[in-house]
Amino acid sequence: LIEMFAQSTRSMYELLSQSKLDLGSCDPQRLTRWALARQQSREALGGPHVFELDSAGSDLSFAEFLGIHVAQCRFITRLQRARFVGAVIEETDFTYSDLRDSQWQGTEVYRSALRHSCLVDASLERTTFRNCDLRDVDLTVGRRDALLADVRFISCDLRGIDWTGRDLSRVAFVECRMEPMCAVVPQKADDSRDGHLDS
Repeated sequence: LIEMFAQSTRSMYELLSQSKLDLGSCDPQRLTRWALARQQSREALGGPHVFELDSAGSDLSFAEFLGIHVAQCRFITRLQRARFVGAVIEETDFTYSDLRDSQWQGTEVYRSALRHSCLVDASLERTTFRNCDLRDVDLTVGRRDALLADVRFISCDLRGIDWTGRDLSRVAFVECRMEPMCAVVPQKADDSRDGHLDS
């Protein structure tokens, strides 16, 4: 377990290009919390690779989260043009984050907060948000290549989102809290499977 934690922490440091970690001084309680987060994860991917990281105020523009598991982190920062590909994100705080022009592909986001974050011109494809707080998110779009395709919001709070310019025809809303929107029909939990969205 300690070696798995060590590998996970090395991955976190590689992601952020920081100094070498002294694994001999690991906090035993943090190791326990990491193991618990791993047990509770629906899709661990061998991680968490990034765990309890507080990057508030650090510029992480262009960061790449490729096939990694992020848990219990704070990314209240600039993440412009960041890429989330095949990632699993759990219990992470993106409140007020600048995620402009970011790319989300094949990513699962669980129990995370994105309230008041900026997702202007962000592209989301084959991405699912479950039990997330997205109140007052800016999802407006000005570019034609910024897509919302095969995206699911399940049991999320979507009140106050600005969808201006977005095509929502390939977005599923399942048991979400949201204001009524023209041409958007919220689904029930057993309706989350349709012709192009897989459960």
